Amino acid sequence: MTDGIILFGLDGQCQYANEAACRLLSLAQDDLLGKTMAQVLPQSIADIQKSVGQNDYFSTATGRWYQLRTFATPQGRCISFLDITERKYQQLNTAFLADLTNAINHLSSPEEILQTVGTQTKQYFSVSSLTCAMVNEAANKFTVVYDSNEQNPISVSKIQRLSDFASDDFLREMKAGHIIAINNVATDPRTAAYPEDFAPHRVRAFMLASHVDNEQVDFVIGMQHSEPYQWRSDEIDLMQELIARIYPQLERVRAEQTLRES
Repeated sequence: MTDGIILFGLDGQCQYANEAACRLLSLAQDDLLGKTMAQVLPQSIADIQKSVGQNDYFSTATGRWYQLRTFATPQGRCISFLDITERKYQQLNTAFLADLTNAINHLSSPEEILQTVGTQTKQYFSVSSLTCAMVNEAANKFTVVYDSNEQNPISVSKIQRLSDFASDDFLREMKAGHIIAINNVATDPRTAAYPEDFAPHRVRAFMLASHVDNEQVDFVIGMQHSEPYQWRSDEIDLMQELIARIYPQLERVRAEQTLRES
């Protein structure tokens, strides 16, 4: 069975757990037997599951999501659960994208779009900071147009050298349309030679997404964690979708702004 099955006796203690339950909870059967529902599951569901057969979701400390069902038996209560983490994150990401797209579609200035994107995306990803920059790769220049790093931000609106912040290897990956995801700047081979460069900005993990036009990088979004972080595959996919939606909106409002001024 792919569903985890746990049987709790009338005394509230675990009497049986199948192999799928042990695998999904990363616990041995001996670690489950004799434990209560609150001890077995990282988040107690005793107060959530009031009625037999009710479906619910809960996340563990490791960020996993499960679909949960409970059944009354003569011997006590049986719980079945199935890992639906990938499906759950996909649902959450789709809803976030829809809400963000709807929000920026009604805005009329680049500043409003960047502020909305920065605030909502930083909160959704739970990152410590988020940065957006316009890039002139041919001139080796970039300009930060949004930075939420309150500790040590990169100067907004100041033109800076692209090569001071992006290596040739990074540029090749960005021009190829790849998301750059660094889980730990001290151990990743691409950054391990210079982790001290990230210390002033309190960056230990980061992810970069770029928009490319005519084989040239012209816009970049970066999000950072102040501690090492394992980027999930769905987060990387979501970042790719974000860059594809945000840049066209920025270009649209810039063109409309220019038209109004002319």
